[in-house]
Amino acid sequence: MKKSLLIILLAIWWHLLIWEAQLGLNVLLFSVSITAVIPWAKPKAFARSEVKYLLAAWCLSAFWVFWHNSSLSMVVYWLFGFITLGYLQEIQVRFWVFGILESIRALFGGWWLSIRHLGEQLGDKHSFLPSWRKVRLLLLPILIVPPFYLIYSQANTALGAFNDKLLEWAGALFQLDIDWSRFFVFLLGWAFIAAFLGYRTGVAPLHKWVANWVYPLERQRKRVWPARTMALKQEYQSALLTFTALNVLLGIINLLDIVFVWFSRQERTASELSAYVHEGTWLLIFSIVLAMLVVLGFFRANLNFFTNNQRLRQLAYLWLGQNAFLALSVGVRNGHYIHHYALAHGRITVVFFLALVLFGLFTMYLKVKGPKTIYFLLQTNATAVMIALLLAASVNWDKLITRYNLNQENPDIHHLVNRLDNNLTPLLNTAQGNTMLSDKLRINSLTRRGNRLESDWKNKDWRSWNWSEYRQYQQWQEYQKTLNN
Repeated sequence: MKKSLLIILLAIWWHLLIWEAQLGLNVLLFSVSITAVIPWAKPKAFARSEVKYLLAAWCLSAFWVFWHNSSLSMVVYWLFGFITLGYLQEIQVRFWVFGILESIRALFGGWWLSIRHLGEQLGDKHSFLPSWRKVRLLLLPILIVPPFYLIYSQANTALGAFNDKLLEWAGALFQLDIDWSRFFVFLLGWAFIAAFLGYRTGVAPLHKWVANWVYPLERQRKRVWPARTMALKQEYQSALLTFTALNVLLGIINLLDIVFVWFSRQERTASELSAYVHEGTWLLIFSIVLAMLVVLGFFRANLNFFTNNQRLRQLAYLWLGQNAFLALSVGVRNGHYIHHYALAHGRITVVFFLALVLFGLFTMYLKVKGPKTIYFLLQTNATAVMIALLLAASVNWDKLITRYNLNQENPDIHHLVNRLDNNLTPLLNTAQGNTMLSDKLRINSLTRRGNRLESDWKNKDWRSWNWSEYRQYQQWQEYQKTLNN
């Protein structure tokens, strides 16, 4: 009962923080509040290291929302909250895919599992409450039907008109001013918190299946000699020929990249560079992913334990190394594009993606050398993706892009002023100068941006407070004083 009361109180706290407010300080307070009660509400789950790491990452992503207030930080915040949800259960989650499945299950049914568990507890302690089962049967449709009714009343004009008259009649009869949207937000928060703190055992067959999965690859011994040995030898020869041919082909590609990408001084037009990067980059990245699948296909099982397979391993290492060099060549292509045509979000995305590709190639090397299982690859690379997202959310990319581009020749002022949102501070700093660039910035409607920021800031309360907008607002106030003087 204490946990149920806590869930209701936290749902009210959620409603007070979120209702008619933008994301900022409120999500940081909410995440810290949930994390603070997890050790008491779910001590068994909190004892696991992966749960502690996920909760810490979720709170850190909430801090980035408070600090930078970027769209990326908000997406990462909800993503970490969703993933953490799946790990907070009685059975340990050892595979991230099953963790996501548990998150989906918890989000859509965790609240009902908590209600059912509460009923079981009440039934055990108070045998004189047999009516709880009937209450539970009524509670399910009461919770599920209203959201669908609200959706249908908005989509169907006839039902919407009937709904308006019904609310008007109910308000006149009971003297109530009913705001269904408030109820809906409270209900969402309650379901989310109940999934976080409520009792959930998890899907036992899934977790029993993965319980014996390990990182080291074990040899599969089957007594079908000599047919199996001959088949394995043929597979080894096929792999040897394949990796030899692929290494020769990729060696030619890398040699061409050294000549025409790394040390080329040829000037290219904007359209040539655009095709050079946008088309060539993603094709090369796709080829690297295919290369990793080729290695995975050949080194999936007993070929790892084949006698005298050192030559094949060396060819696989060379193939992975050449693909790593190819990824670096893609980075050089991207660098040429940034140098000639400034920095943008897409070009930063390429950098992060290439870093993950290089890490993936390294884990593939560890898999072949180990040998390791596919489970090792999936777990390790999933962790790398989560860390990369957390690192990406820690940077105000609009601000960084603006600072970099303003230091280049002929920056795209229209793009910086009208297409980016979280970059007013470097724009105002530059506009206070006496250069041609400062004049261009003053002409390109910085006043409109500043007035919009000031209006938004004054309409927000403490729940939506964030450092980024506060700093931009302070900078705008100083800029206005400079103009008045």
